[in-house]
Amino acid sequence: MTEDSPSGKWVCLGCGYMYNREKGLPPEYPAGTHFSKLEENQFSCPTCGFTADLFEPIEKSVWRSRPMEGSIHPGNDDSLSEALQDERKEKYGG
Repeated sequence: MTEDSPSGKWVCLGCGYMYNREKGLPPEYPAGTHFSKLEENQFSCPTCGFTADLFEPIEKSVWRSRPMEGSIHPGNDDSLSEALQDERKEKYGG
């Protein structure tokens, strides 16, 4: 079970998609659905397919300054700053 996110927002490390507990992801996950419920159901990112274990609370995320709620990140790794790319690689490999 993952730790809780005080804001209820979780960010995909693959693309920056943000799950917001207040909005949920209807119809399967109505507003108010905790991220732990998504994990139990083997959730994957609707944008890039990364599994729930590759999401992290926005408070800890390398995407913290650039997530796009409910959509893909506006760019790819080529558009990220080198510092952000390095931080992501150091933390998660690749």
